[in-house]
Amino acid sequence: MIQFSSIPFLMVAVSAFPYLLARHAYANNFIDKAQRNSVAALSFLVFTWGVISAALAYQGFYSSPEFFSLYPGLWFPFIPLLVVAIPLLLFPRLRSALNTAGKVVPLRWFAYFQVLRVAAIGTAIRTYQGEFPRSVELWVGVPDLLFGLSAIAVAWHMTKRPVTRNFWITWHAIGAGIILMLGMVVINMSLPGIFQVWAEPPTFEVAMQFPMALAPSMIVPLLVAGNLWAIYAYVQRLN
Repeated sequence: MIQFSSIPFLMVAVSAFPYLLARHAYANNFIDKAQRNSVAALSFLVFTWGVISAALAYQGFYSSPEFFSLYPGLWFPFIPLLVVAIPLLLFPRLRSALNTAGKVVPLRWFAYFQVLRVAAIGTAIRTYQGEFPRSVELWVGVPDLLFGLSAIAVAWHMTKRPVTRNFWITWHAIGAGIILMLGMVVINMSLPGIFQVWAEPPTFEVAMQFPMALAPSMIVPLLVAGNLWAIYAYVQRLN
């Protein structure tokens, strides 16, 4: 039986988001063609990491005892952030392009990006079916889904009037905190190792299987990066 998964669409969306912002900036003459192309290269690099991660998950690498012995919950989600951060550190043209793009696109685009988190409804359904750890869903999946739903309301509101600085920063800080503060703790409590508290199946090991492994290895960390970028872009506009 073929099951529908939103993971491939989310993979494309998070990869394309920086390029969409750069394309808008280029179309309005805020950055040049070379800068736009540098962001396109970054988006392609992110997508390539997604393909590699998907291949590793499909081959069962992320589900192996050897992989779990490395305590991946402590470092695995940071790989896509490094994939983005290293080019940013190495290439000033890329930094400049993303900095400018973040300042000139409609701010609500960052809220639209967070609407992707509504896809967390998928883990809610799997939890109801007994295929995903209830503890992880309660502490991370439900707050993540609620944040995605709030993004719909925020994006709609911003089509009418702007939000305040305090609201924007606080809202995105909450979005990032759901993963950085709750998620990083909870997933380690549901993975094999000395931190495991919830060992009754299903554990978070199911999230390391194909195609779900793309969520912790790519999609979710980049959505958090979107929260941080949104805060930075707003502060830059004030300056």
